[in-house]
Amino acid sequence: MLLPIPPGQTGIAAVQWTTTTLGDIPIAGGYFVGPNSQKPDSEGIFGPVPRPTIAIFYKIMWAGKAPPIGSADRANALADLRYWHASVVVLHPAQRNGDLMRRTFTDLIGFAPTFVDGVWLWDVRPLTG
Repeated sequence: MLLPIPPGQTGIAAVQWTTTTLGDIPIAGGYFVGPNSQKPDSEGIFGPVPRPTIAIFYKIMWAGKAPPIGSADRANALADLRYWHASVVVLHPAQRNGDLMRRTFTDLIGFAPTFVDGVWLWDVRPLTG
């Protein structure tokens, strides 16, 4: 499973990645518009219901600030990666506040990404086994 940072905000890119691979790469939080299970009376939601790690990256994306990262955040990130069955996490360097997202995700999981074919890539399979 490919997890883009921030999850659920890849929009057209998620559709393009899925189409290019003929659906061979499942994308966590990919392109989705539907009911919001956390707020059944709402009109709906674009993207997945936010998990704790998603909330951190939405804050970074929109506010340009990362919250302090603690042990609970690290445990939530690991639980979220396992929930999504993530194999790799990808961050495009041109992503809004991308440098801060890269540093924050590195802090959450404890190791730096590798720059591969124009994107930052974390192989998280040892964490999600």
